Parts: sequence; structure tokens; C-alpha cells
Amino acid sequence: MKEFKPIEIKEPFKTDIIEFVDPKDFTKYYREHEDEFMNMSTYKLNMRYKIPGYKISQPRNKGKDESGTNDEKNELKLVKDYRGNTYNEDSRKYLTDSPEGLELLRSEIMAKYEDLEKRISNIEAYLSNQ
Repeated sequence: MKEFKPIEIKEPFKTDIIEFVDPKDFTKYYREHEDEFMNMSTYKLNMRYKIPGYKISQPRNKGKDESGTNDEKNELKLVKDYRGNTYNEDSRKYLTDSPEGLELLRSEIMAKYEDLEKRISNIEAYLSNQ
């Protein structure tokens, strides 16, 4: 019988989350703490550092730069996050327990509900006229 190599089991990455107000705030922190970012995967960086509306990216080609010399510094990039997750500029206003934040959320949900209701009515009217 063939022996199989055991599968390595890794525990989930858990860390303290550090939130930033905007990309400038993150850039300032990054410049002051570059050693924290060394040898950390993009996944782990994005789990730990939260920049509203952005995600952290790393260049894939870590070889030679345009001048032909080895690029030792692995510079991070911030890219716009279009995933529509719950952590972006629009949802930050709901991250409060205040009645104003809840009322704002309720009014926006109701507006979307009413728009959806109107669209359904228009579809029903169109289909009934055929």
C-alpha cells in the first residue's frame, strides 16, 4: 500500500484589527511600521488592516525592476475594493449604535424597497398588456 504524507492543518489566522480613516492615514502608519508588513501575505494584511473602500495588494513579480537591479523592497499598493462587502465608505455611517445611524439605515432600506416595488409593478403591467 502507498503511504500518504499527512496533510498539514493550519489554524485560522486571528489578529487584532487596525482600522484607518483613509488611505493617507494608512500610508502614514505603513511608513512608520514597515517592518510589521514584512513576510506577511496579502490575505493576512487585509485581515489585519482595514482601510474603508480599499484593499491591500502586493506586486507579484518580485524580481528585477526597470533599472535591471533586484528590487529588494516589496512596496504595497492600495486598490479600490469593489467587492461590495460591508466594510466600505457607505457602510461606515452605520457602524454606530446611535438612533441617527439606525434611522438612516432604515430610510435607505425603505427607499430601495419602494424602488423595487415600483419595478415589480411596471413588470406586471407590461406582462399583463401582452
